[in-house]
Amino acid sequence: MNFQDLMKVETADKYIDLAFFSAKKESDKERTKVLLNKNLDKVQKSQIIENHKLKVIGRSLSASLKKIVHVFPAYKNLTPFYKELMANYMDIPSYKKSLGALNWASGSIERMSYFYNEKIRRCREFNAINAYRQQYYGRISSFLKQVKNDLIYLENCRRIMKDFPSVKSMPTVCIAGFPNVGKSTLLLKLSTAKPEIKEYAFTTKQLNIGYIADPETPMKKVQLIDTPGTLNRLEEMNDIERVSYLALKYCADMIIYVFDLTEASAPLEDQEELFNALKKQFKGKDLAVYLSKTDLLDKEGRKKLDSFKKKKTGKIRAEDDAEKIKKIILEKMSGLKTMKTSQVSPEEVPDSAPEDGTQVNPTQSLGKYKKYVRV
Repeated sequence: MNFQDLMKVETADKYIDLAFFSAKKESDKERTKVLLNKNLDKVQKSQIIENHKLKVIGRSLSASLKKIVHVFPAYKNLTPFYKELMANYMDIPSYKKSLGALNWASGSIERMSYFYNEKIRRCREFNAINAYRQQYYGRISSFLKQVKNDLIYLENCRRIMKDFPSVKSMPTVCIAGFPNVGKSTLLLKLSTAKPEIKEYAFTTKQLNIGYIADPETPMKKVQLIDTPGTLNRLEEMNDIERVSYLALKYCADMIIYVFDLTEASAPLEDQEELFNALKKQFKGKDLAVYLSKTDLLDKEGRKKLDSFKKKKTGKIRAEDDAEKIKKIILEKMSGLKTMKTSQVSPEEVPDSAPEDGTQVNPTQSLGKYKKYVRV
């Protein structure tokens, strides 16, 4: 799911202005043709012009609301990774309610447009036609006003979701470890991704994603995720670490844990503590160890490297060569098939009118995103 492509949700007034502008532009063209038709009387000409206005306004407003409902992801059809990611930053009942309100408004506008088109078509009084047009304007404007807070809320949700990573449903390897141990450098060596690499902790502010193609079957690819620096405090994760944890939990078929034996990033004891915690937490997943920055080790460090490799032998392989790690990944992932891609379906969106007088407070689950939420 590519959340970066979600369309901006405008305000209710903006949609009304756009619809009326389109109606004026189109009706001016229609008016020129109609007024030149000598076979029509004054009432017939008014009927044609006003009905054309109503149709343009109705189509514009209904289509704008429908597009939002269709484009925004249906929570039910998302993968567990995205479901929990959304639940961490948004209030899901409010999200569903707002999409349902827009679905209701779109249908109501279509029905109201048909109703007033028929009234004008059958009307034979010039003044009554103008009155029906004004009534129609008031009714559809009322529908938009009723969902104005839902439009604001969904735009705020979009601002949150546009920062979500674009993770594909395919065989996936997550690269984990302390900040600045060399995770992004490993991703760079293994794939064509170009992550930002700096000499300080928390360089990675989001999930960096790359891909490895199997040389024998280039169409088969493995997704690599460089997870933001996970500190050894699984019970007190910040926003960056929470996304990292969810990727490890839901996306990873295999985890590459990176050790920095120079200990420039963190003491080896702390790195081992996190390694053991992750191994216990995700014991059902394949695991391999990459030893980074070995070219910076002195003679004593090289001895430590050999000792460390022996200590990690057995089922968990430890390598300081990125090409060997790549080979391990392809061996482990070769048997995995691409998982079913999540689909977005507007059919699951309820058709519900806004609940007058009901206010939803989703801020308790939003953390730093509280400022985006309507209450």
